[in-house]
Amino acid sequence: MYRSPDWPLGPPRSRFDEQLFTARVSAQFREMRGLTLTVSQAVRLFEMDRAHCERALSTLVERGVLMTDGREFSSARTGRSTA
Repeated sequence: MYRSPDWPLGPPRSRFDEQLFTARVSAQFREMRGLTLTVSQAVRLFEMDRAHCERALSTLVERGVLMTDGREFSSARTGRSTA
């Protein structure tokens, strides 16, 4: 495979990978405990269009990773110890 000096690892992907983006969103919430975002804030943080952000956030709510009050999204796992 030819690798140009501009793209030493190959050309950038032109196709959106929804699973990869959803995993990225999930990881961000896991790494930043207490993170709470509106859809507009997620669009800015993840530098992605609104439709993709809404779909990823909804998917993570359905999977039980995130929870929402209809306006804001946060981790469904508080990470707090009960001991």
